Amino acid sequence: MLLNSGKFWKYAVCLIAVAGGLFGCDRSEPQDDYVSPRVVTFSPALTSMIVALGLEDHLVGVDRYSVLPENLRRPIVGDTLNIRSEPILAVRPDIILSQVDVSCFEPVLRIDPHIRAEYVRIESLADVSAAVELLGRLVGKADVARRQQRDFDAALDRIRRRCANLPRKRVLFVLGYHNPSSVGGGTFVGQLIECAGGVNIMADEFELWKQPSLERIIALKPDVVICQVSAPQAEQAELYWRELLGQAVDVHIVTDDRWTIPGLHLTTFADRLAQMIHGSAYEP
Repeated sequence: MLLNSGKFWKYAVCLIAVAGGLFGCDRSEPQDDYVSPRVVTFSPALTSMIVALGLEDHLVGVDRYSVLPENLRRPIVGDTLNIRSEPILAVRPDIILSQVDVSCFEPVLRIDPHIRAEYVRIESLADVSAAVELLGRLVGKADVARRQQRDFDAALDRIRRRCANLPRKRVLFVLGYHNPSSVGGGTFVGQLIECAGGVNIMADEFELWKQPSLERIIALKPDVVICQVSAPQAEQAELYWRELLGQAVDVHIVTDDRWTIPGLHLTTFADRLAQMIHGSAYEP
């Protein structure tokens, strides 16, 4: 039975829209409030940086692990373990930003070669600063990014100078308390510890993130332990580390996930680190 003319044209329009979205045939200007270039972020760190730079009008989609401000909503387009073309193409990005190899997005780029996928390495504090500059340049706001970049570097330098003459305590930063992971050399968390006038005791043990043995942790004799856990685990985690290392060790529990997400907020955390390490000897 033939469709009446009204239903036929609605059906035809839907088919044309789907075909255009899937095969990249239609790149007409999207009718929404976003600003070109349209950006998708596949990393909580990159999402955080875009928002901190005030570039959220460019942000059209995020990965499922990104946390946005309460007043900001964006479509979730997947995560780096589950990259599907349809959700990404549906938000019509110009740029995909990720901390994984861009080859993961090859099916998306094959369907729409117009899209640019950019890998952003963020392991160290220098990487954070460089990423800020890169994001600003990619969206055409290089001047905004440079100002934020200068402020970020200057804030860390001020904290570094304030801590220069304070005793350098031995610091252990861990994720969790059963089979904990810790930060070695070349990590932004380890460098934050150094910036705040501490000594990252794992810096010479390994690079990046690993699980040290409890025997090795005890042998390294930290003065300060900073442990990141979820809020319900806070009390048990503090008790665990005090029993393992003794009451003389200064234990601090943090429950904010952003301690291990690189971004411009790290200047605030460096200040808090200095207070944890030096106590009243440090003036925030």
